[in-house]
Amino acid sequence: MHALKHLFAIFLAFAMVTAACAPAEPDVNMTPLSPAEVTATETESPRATADSSDEAYSYIVNGNDKLPKLMRLYGKQTVLTLVAYDLAGNEILRINDVYHKATNLNELLGAGEYKLLFYDQGGTLLTPNQEVGETLIIKGDAKASTNQSSRTTDTQVMDGYTTTKIAYADDDSITLQLNLIRPASGGPFPVIVWIHGGGFGPGGLNAAQGFEDDFTGRGYAIAAVAYRSMLDGYFPSQIQDVKGAIRYLRANAPELNLDPDAIYILGTSSGGLLASLVGMTSGMPEFEGTTGGNADVSSRVAGVINLFGSVTRAQINDLSADILPTTYQIFGCEVNGDCPDRYNLAVDNYVTAGDPPILIIHGTEDKTVPFQESVELAQILTAANVPTTFIAAEGFGHDKNGIITTYFADILSFLEGTR
Repeated sequence: MHALKHLFAIFLAFAMVTAACAPAEPDVNMTPLSPAEVTATETESPRATADSSDEAYSYIVNGNDKLPKLMRLYGKQTVLTLVAYDLAGNEILRINDVYHKATNLNELLGAGEYKLLFYDQGGTLLTPNQEVGETLIIKGDAKASTNQSSRTTDTQVMDGYTTTKIAYADDDSITLQLNLIRPASGGPFPVIVWIHGGGFGPGGLNAAQGFEDDFTGRGYAIAAVAYRSMLDGYFPSQIQDVKGAIRYLRANAPELNLDPDAIYILGTSSGGLLASLVGMTSGMPEFEGTTGGNADVSSRVAGVINLFGSVTRAQINDLSADILPTTYQIFGCEVNGDCPDRYNLAVDNYVTAGDPPILIIHGTEDKTVPFQESVELAQILTAANVPTTFIAAEGFGHDKNGIITTYFADILSFLEGTR
């Protein structure tokens, strides 16, 4: 009997520890309540702060992460409550503190038509309700396909736009894709070639995630480009690949419903560096390469958007210890060894008066790529008579979502000003 009691005590202790370690369930209430009863149940003051990171959270509707848009519309520091109604006005679902939940409305609501409203922690209805319009349609097959086959075209229909995976380079030596995101109607569309950050690593097709409907809603297409990472090719392979994608888009513009005279490039962090290098090396044979063919087509862009990705010769060694090694590795050099070629990464090597207009936005508190890199690059560009717009993002660090969300109107203004 004593042994049985001992075993029971062990089991009970294990169960208590397991329950304590289990992940918290989303704060979801399926009981219909009136809008006046909306409260923030977990806190009386916002948990989100200007310095907090929301990378771990998401707000998914039909495969699209809309969290950045929510933050732009209603403020990052608001404790936001979502309430979903059916078209008869009955409350179906509410979620408190949406900014700190991993939320997929397709899984919580199921296929159908709903109306979404948003309230602050005091129960005040927040307007305008621009997040989804008057009616939200949840699609039964809205989850994006994970098929990454480079030899097939994978098209998904989202809310107001489509996404299509396209192989822009596909031969025996190299296979590369881009993800073309276009408004559902209209065109031909100006297109933003979007280059991902991450220290020249793999990826790229999801680089614009969270901002797809923002740009397509303003009539712009996006081409999120995968290029050879530094694991697959040394510098300047990355630039050659992106230029190959640009040539592909321009050569196939009629079929793709794109404007060949309005191709822009945007990049964040290392992607911002590559975007700047692509823009500043038009017509230089060593950077053009042969990726994807279309050798008779120009790779010139109409404008460059560099988000915290500036590197200059004088300050290349001021990059953070996390990313400084990549400036050696992308040339196949031993880290901190003899590698004079690494200075070829600096944008100021290639600046000339005929370069396309450039917008640089950089956080003043960036600890990864120092703010002063962009200060110096903007001065060099201006001195060379390159049309340059430089925005100091006061108080921001190395923050893609925060900077694009806050300065979205400035990005649009730059794009429109070059057309």
